[in-house]
Amino acid sequence: MGFSKTKILAIDDNQDNLISLKAVIKDIFPEAVTLTALNGTRGIELATAEDPDVILLDIVMPGMDGFDVCQRLKTDKNLRDIPVVFLTAIKGDQESRIRALECGAEAFLAKPIDKSELTAQIRAMIKIKDANIEKLDEKERLTVLVNEQTLKLETNHRATLKLLEDLKKENEARKKSEEATRESEERYRTLFENSGTNIFIVDRDGIFQLMNTNAAAIFGGEPSDFIGKSIFEMNSKAVAKEYYESNRRIIDTGIGRTYEQTFEYPVGRKTYLIYEQVIKDPNGTNVALQSSSVDITDRKQAELLIQENSHKIEVQNEELIKAKEHAEESDRLKSAFLANMSHEIRTPMNGILGFTELLKEPDLSGPEQAHYIEIIEKSGTRMLNIINDIISISKLESGQMEVTLSETYINEQIEYLCTFFQPEAAQHGLGLSFSCSLTGKDANLRTDREKVIAVLTNLIKNAIKFTHQGTIEVGYNILETENYPSLQYIFFVKDTGVGISQDKKKIIFERFRQGSDSLNRNYEGAGLGLAISKAYVEMLGGKIWVESEEGKGSVFYFTIPSNPDHREI
Repeated sequence: MGFSKTKILAIDDNQDNLISLKAVIKDIFPEAVTLTALNGTRGIELATAEDPDVILLDIVMPGMDGFDVCQRLKTDKNLRDIPVVFLTAIKGDQESRIRALECGAEAFLAKPIDKSELTAQIRAMIKIKDANIEKLDEKERLTVLVNEQTLKLETNHRATLKLLEDLKKENEARKKSEEATRESEERYRTLFENSGTNIFIVDRDGIFQLMNTNAAAIFGGEPSDFIGKSIFEMNSKAVAKEYYESNRRIIDTGIGRTYEQTFEYPVGRKTYLIYEQVIKDPNGTNVALQSSSVDITDRKQAELLIQENSHKIEVQNEELIKAKEHAEESDRLKSAFLANMSHEIRTPMNGILGFTELLKEPDLSGPEQAHYIEIIEKSGTRMLNIINDIISISKLESGQMEVTLSETYINEQIEYLCTFFQPEAAQHGLGLSFSCSLTGKDANLRTDREKVIAVLTNLIKNAIKFTHQGTIEVGYNILETENYPSLQYIFFVKDTGVGISQDKKKIIFERFRQGSDSLNRNYEGAGLGLAISKAYVEMLGGKIWVESEEGKGSVFYFTIPSNPDHREI
């Protein structure tokens, strides 16, 4: 989409900040117009005059701070639909975030401004404003339509009531003069035919005594086709009986009624507002029922359209809120991941630098020197693992990771891994064993050996890390299915460790998600191993999952087809 008509208003008491922000916006949206104000009062004046699409608002300003400016904007009916994005130099200022949302702000960005975040927020705010404007225009249009239909109905109803009042007056005048009666009948007939209302009169025996042209047209004929006939001749017996009994009750009790009803007529499906009242003879006896109705089909359709559009607007608003929440959650996870990575890299680096410095001591004994070197090696290995994980996740994110297939004797690889991790498991007091369903050369599959080994290595290392006592078992079983003509290997790594809670099982395979996002975790690691393992398994045509119970241990499973060329895509 183009941004040639987009206006962005930046309010900040620091001129340098405004110049820098304006340059960033110019770089992102070269066709957009950026307005600037050095205080809240000037900012509100510009917002009133220019109607910007987005307002970028600093919090700390002399006089009127950002919260006051936001409140004034959101309480002004002409400005409240302009999205406001707060800017602050304090990234973790939770109190300011809450207060900003209470003031009505749509978003919150921390300084220094990240260009990609600013781009995403401005695009989102423009969509929010467009949605608000569209919602307002649609609501106003539908309101006008409903008002027009309502006015039409009220006009027809008033005409009907006036007709009834005129009928009453004419009946009284009829007693005074025969001539007055004839004039009254003529005037009544004119009103009767030209009122725009559907009118007919039926007596207590169900015989039509009078009907205007509008009412007759609904039934598909002329008034002469129906006057003098019974309602039983026009409808099925069941419908006619129900209507006849309803009319008799109204005539007997003298109590009329007003209601809405939908009918299927020769002219189509119509909805009417119906007013039924009793007609009396000169002696005051209830003798007939007059039915007056007005077509309200258009009004009902307009009401339905309003309901449908209101629902669509609500759905759109919910989607926008979810997108905003997803963006905020992604920002939080990104911040937690970067903080954790910083901690994970600094820890082994401090170990390497610190103990390297200690090695310079002239009086250092042989055992002490060996101990320091061992610590430096462990820190270096830990650093290398972190760097390898970062490189792997970066390749996966950019789509540069490739699959290299080769013949792999998996029993040998599992035995090698168990032998390699045996000393580390023993150091933790754990038993490490393996179990393979096939023997020797039968356990041959065509796959990317390095990726399978990487997945098993990650799972074994996690099992050792999270198991304080008991055993760890590594192995695989064989499954044959119709969908996979070749053998399906189901690998497993089973431990008796701490287990995984139900809520964490849903997120542990996600990128940048860990069992704990806190820096005060009990276990080291960047938290990328399971995300990388999941990506590798899916690249090889399999899937990965976990079965676990807190306090009782976990079993990680993943499948690999023995010949990926034969698996169904």
